[in-house]
Amino acid sequence: MASGMSPKDAPIGDVSAALAVVDSHLKRFGTDQATAGRDELLTQYMGSLGRGGASDVLDGACTLLYVFMQWLRSAHESQDKDVLEYVLPYVVGTLKHMRTVSDEGIPTMAAMMTASVVDVSPSLWRHELGSWRREEMTAFEVTLFILARRINELCGDENAATQMVIEALDAAEDGEPE
Repeated sequence: MASGMSPKDAPIGDVSAALAVVDSHLKRFGTDQATAGRDELLTQYMGSLGRGGASDVLDGACTLLYVFMQWLRSAHESQDKDVLEYVLPYVVGTLKHMRTVSDEGIPTMAAMMTASVVDVSPSLWRHELGSWRREEMTAFEVTLFILARRINELCGDENAATQMVIEALDAAEDGEPE
């Protein structure tokens, strides 16, 4: 890729930690489980990673975004549909209706999803903008949740997105092509 933002050149990051956060949200969705204790533990965990560790988790989250969007692209193309036409408005519309998501973070999420679909690394693209802003963090976490949940819905399996990533990580660890 001429732009130098190929996913092959991007850091993979700590995908396992990012997936654990997404999976935690998926497991909790629709339940009455308290969030204060979980949020405090997550904050402590992220703080314990230090700057480099937190950066690795963000890169891992970008990898998840890329994987989720590639899967959704493939699923939509198999139905002769454009993933950007169906997924992007759904995610952006959902983010806009959430009081916990700042409007300032939504355009970045739309751009990162679009970058993923056109085979540009969302991590490298985002790094071009400089440091992550606080208002992007919640939007990013919610975007990953929405995408994972959408994959689960399309597959009819509440663990499909998580399992897909786990299998890809296992295959990469074993040296198999993904």
